[in-house]
Order: sequence, then C-alpha cells, then structure tokens
Amino acid sequence: MAPKPGAPLRFEAPPPAVSAAHRAQLFGPTYAALSQGYNTDATLDDLTRAEAVFGVVPALLIASAARPAVDAMYGVIQRIPESLRRPFHKAFGILIDSGLALATGAAQTLLDAAVRDFAPGAKLPAKVDIPVDAYSQLDTSCGETAVAMILKYAGEPVLLDDVDTQLPGPAGIPGLVGSAGAAGNNLVIDREFARHGLTAISGAGDLDRLKRFVASGMPVAVGLGWERGGGHFAVVSGFDERARTVTVRNWKADGKTAAVPYAEFDACWGRRLRMMTAVVPRRDPRLAKLLAQTELRQPSTIAKGFSLADFWVDRTRVYVEGAYRYVTADTDVTVRVSFNSEGLAWGSADELRWLNGSIAVRHRVTGKWTVGFRVDKLSLRKQGEEWNTFRTTPLGGALSVDGPGFSLAVAAERGAVQASLGVALAKRISDLGLQVNVAVNDRGECNVSGVLAGTW
Repeated sequence: MAPKPGAPLRFEAPPPAVSAAHRAQLFGPTYAALSQGYNTDATLDDLTRAEAVFGVVPALLIASAARPAVDAMYGVIQRIPESLRRPFHKAFGILIDSGLALATGAAQTLLDAAVRDFAPGAKLPAKVDIPVDAYSQLDTSCGETAVAMILKYAGEPVLLDDVDTQLPGPAGIPGLVGSAGAAGNNLVIDREFARHGLTAISGAGDLDRLKRFVASGMPVAVGLGWERGGGHFAVVSGFDERARTVTVRNWKADGKTAAVPYAEFDACWGRRLRMMTAVVPRRDPRLAKLLAQTELRQPSTIAKGFSLADFWVDRTRVYVEGAYRYVTADTDVTVRVSFNSEGLAWGSADELRWLNGSIAVRHRVTGKWTVGFRVDKLSLRKQGEEWNTFRTTPLGGALSVDGPGFSLAVAAERGAVQASLGVALAKRISDLGLQVNVAVNDRGECNVSGVLAGTW
C-alpha cells in the first residue's frame, strides 16, 4: 500500500527465509562457497582451500557465458556420422577444458600473492616425501599418467588409460605445459581432478610455492622442458633442503623416481613457464556443486556397433583406436583395440607391446542395481613385462557395483589397488553421505581417507 502524504517511505527487509531462497535461486552454491567464514588462525591447508575456491570463480563466469555457444558447437558435431564422431567430440571437449583451466590458473596465480600475505615466511620442514607411486606411460601420455598417479594416491579407483586428455592436433603450443610440438598433449590438466571431486590449484609458480604445497601434503603435477627441445609432465612429491633436491615421479618417462637438484629441476621447469597443478588429496564436499557448475564438456561415448574411437597422427607416429559396442536392454559390452606406432620396430619380438585394448561389461542385475567390470591391456614405455607377477603384468582390472544411494568401485593395476565407497545416508538432510577411499601400493602401504558431509 502507498504511504500517506508526508509519511516516510520504508523498505522493510524480507524475512530471512525469503532472502535465503532468493540467494539460492540467483547464486546457488556460489554464494555458499564464497560466504564461508574466515578464521584469522587459519592453517596453511585452510588458506590453500580458500585459494582454490576463489580460483574457480573465473571458470564459473566463463562457463555461464559460454554455455550457449558450446551447446551450439556440440550440435554441429552431432551431424558427423556416429561411427566417426568420437575423436571430434573428445577433442572439442578437451579444448573447452583447456580454456577453463587456463582462466582458473591465471586467477590462482594472482590469488597466491594474497595468500602469502596471510602466512608470510612460513617455516617449511627440512624434508618431505609424499608416498605417491610412480608409473610409466605410453609415449605421449605423460599428462594422463601424472593425473592418474595423483588420483591413485588419493584412492580413486582409476586405471592408467581412464584419464584421456590428448589433443589430436599435429603440433603443440610453444611455452605451454606439456606442449612440445607433438600430438597427444593438452594445455593444463586440473579439470580432470575437479571431475573426481578433488580441489586443484594451478598456474605459474616458483620453487618456494611448489615446496609450500608439497609440505601441505599436496602432490604437484609440473610441466618440464628439455634443453634440446621437447616437453614432459611429471609429479613432484617431495623435497630435501639439505641435499637441495626435489623428488620427481616419472622424471625421465620411465616410471622411476629421481632426486633432482634444485638448479636442474628449475631450469627444466622454467622452459614451461613454471606451470604447475597442486592437488589437495582430500575431498571438500562444499565445493562439489560449485565445481559441477563449471562443467561444459559432454561425455564422449563409444557409438554402438563398429566405430573409430580415437585417432591422431604427426610426423613420427600414428595412434588409432577402434571399438565395437553391443547394447541390449540390460547389458552393455564394449571392446576397444588401439595401436601406437611410436618406438615400434617392425619384425621385433615385442611388436605386441604397441597393441593395447580393453573389454568392459556393464549389466543391470535388477531394478536400479548394476554391476560392471573391465580388463585392460596396456604396455608402458621402458617397462618390462612378466606375465607371472602382478607387478609386471601389463593388465589392469576394475569392478563396480552401483545402486540407489550406493556405489562401490575397485581398480587394480601394476601391483597396487584403489577402492572407493559412497553411501547416501539420509534423504531429509540434503546430500548427507559417506565417501571412503583406500589406496594400497605394491609394498603393502595403505592410505585411507573419508568424508562425512551434508547440508541442512
């Protein structure tokens, strides 16, 4: 009602419940993530998590603005025959990931300066060694291998070929991480961690920043450039101040761990602009919905029947993967076979090393309960193969059980096992659930993490 003439005009605040509903409608989880209270006694871990939250905001804004154009481009790709579509579909998705990751990395590099002001001169331990297992790779899959090593350490049940970030183009982009003028590389890799619910901090850094993350228990994927040309992805998992070395997993693309002098490492790292992706190997449920809002990439599924699943070629190699998928009302069977010519010597005794593949079966048992399993054959660079031991057999296996409010997944490969269990505990309390991850390496060492979380 209009006030009487001469009476003051008042704008009363709406009830708190109405304000909360409006915020949720307009901003969703963005408001909840950015309005978390700040503790002046925050630990280094708290500060890095806050840095990760604010670093997601540019990607969130870009994703909101770019969604119509991205959907339109996917509509164009859908016109490609289904049997040939997946390589184009996958490449476009990786380009989207790279753009969002570059925006996030640029923001987080600037945010790191502010975080340092809150914790100036933090004293680091003299020696740190995070027990990340080193794995070798296919000839151009160092980025995927770096991601898989960190995911396995966090207890994510993935096999080495589950992570697929290879662009099919014939040349890289000078100066960017892992881009060495060869096919099979992407720009940056932090989007893969977000899909598994892990918080990542990416961008340009320096040796002090890298050691700060490692001292917080965060393994760091780094881009390296060699003096004579070429590039590589590896994982830094420790340092030794007395010896002045950093611990690098898969340093020479051979699946081994090396203690690299600071000067040598920094020179190689500097040739790739000192780009890095530090990963918090513990999930923060508060960020799950925020990360989900930045997702623009659509899944690149295998077509029914025979299809070309992947393909790229450059001056030195050819990589091609074919697939056959059989689908019924209750069962889904997919067979994939890949060939990589890199390093192949025709007529040699180990020609079959360059022929890899997998068979995956998913079956609906009853109602919404499904069971799946997969067996992979994957020969790795500079790795011997002995089929009589689990540690050297080039086979990996994965098992999954899914039902209403329940998921269990187990993966085993090269002597190590990872498992995850997720259970929804209540419907009245939104998202209340339990997530447990377990990783056991080939030495019997066990790493267990769990999260119990919900919103109300």
